[in-house]
Amino acid sequence: MASLKDLPARMTAVEAQIVQLRDEMRGGFSAMLSRFEAQDAKIERLFGDIGDISRQMRVLHEDTIERIARLDEGRR
Repeated sequence: MASLKDLPARMTAVEAQIVQLRDEMRGGFSAMLSRFEAQDAKIERLFGDIGDISRQMRVLHEDTIERIARLDEGRR
C-alpha cells in the first residue's frame, strides 16, 4: 500500500519530465526547421545563379555560331 501513496508524487514527476521533454523537442525541431529553411534559401539562390549562367552561356553560344556563319559567308 505504501507504493500507492507515492503514486501521485511519482505521476507529478513523470508529468514534469514529459513537459520538459516536449519543450526540448519543440526547441530542437524549431532549430532544425530554421536550418532547413536557411539551406532551402541557399539552394534557391544557387539554382537562380545557375539559371542566369545558363542563359548567358546560351547567348554566348548563339553569338559564336552567328560569328562563325558570318566568317563562312565572307569566304564565299
